Amino acid sequence: MIRLVLSTLLLWALLSSCVNEVKEQNIPDAVQSSETVTPIANTFEKEFQDYNGSVERGEKLFNSLDSIQSVVELWNEAINASDFKLMEQLYAEKIQFYTTKLSRSEVIQSKREWLKKHANYKQKIELDEVQYPSENSDIIRCIFRKHFALSGEQKEVNGILELTYLKGEYVIIKESDRVTEMLVIKKTPPSSLSEGSYSFQHDYWLDTREHEALGHDFVPYNIGVSIQLTDTLKVDLTSYSGGLRETRDYITKDATLENGFISFRAAPIFLGENDPEDYSWIKEEDYHFYKFKVFDGTIALVETDGWFTEMIGSYFWTLK
Repeated sequence: MIRLVLSTLLLWALLSSCVNEVKEQNIPDAVQSSETVTPIANTFEKEFQDYNGSVERGEKLFNSLDSIQSVVELWNEAINASDFKLMEQLYAEKIQFYTTKLSRSEVIQSKREWLKKHANYKQKIELDEVQYPSENSDIIRCIFRKHFALSGEQKEVNGILELTYLKGEYVIIKESDRVTEMLVIKKTPPSSLSEGSYSFQHDYWLDTREHEALGHDFVPYNIGVSIQLTDTLKVDLTSYSGGLRETRDYITKDATLENGFISFRAAPIFLGENDPEDYSWIKEEDYHFYKFKVFDGTIALVETDGWFTEMIGSYFWTLK
């Protein structure tokens, strides 16, 4: 059962830390599959209008939630049973395997060696979300909590599997977790911004068909940072929750751009009976700190004490 834990709290959960101390690894290029992928967007027959234009969702996808869940469950079963033949059926020919680009056979060999060293390893997963990222219509992102014991210690991580629709089946093209995604962001060199206007967005559609509190099939979520850079720097932060059906604006201040990092403080605007032209009523403790790393055409949240879940900090926000 998909629980909407992360997304329904998208605008409310406090991010304790986006940056994790992890060991040094080389960061590979994106996966380049030699297989012919049928873009999911091309299979859609329905169009859902959203707050920022339109995204397509079709009958094939509309009826495929069971198939998507099945891939995740079979992946978990294959690991627990050391069933490498089953793994062959689940992975695509090329996989982004944490920080490394590998072939299917290399991934399975890596699993084989690791499971041989950890013969008693078992994991339990709880699927939280099935997302359809707006910046890439070819993938479906499955986010889950993975519970396991290692060296006698109980652990829990936020796992990620990304699927694509290939030759009539859903196959895994990426296996990762939040710690690894943050490692990629941390190790990628920053870029600079030239003068101009920029709008960066992190947005996706969430499959909510198994969520009893939401009367929708797909729910949009969006969070964006707009930047105007001339002789001064102006930053705006906005967000939209399809679960709450709420658009939220923020008042920002203390914006800086230094060495490829944009920092600012922001407070959500709850006008109520207050004068919308005068924000002096906003208390100092209502402002939270945000720090983004700038890349070529993207940004990523690397530090905050604000109202974001951990997973928001794990992705590149794309330029619109």
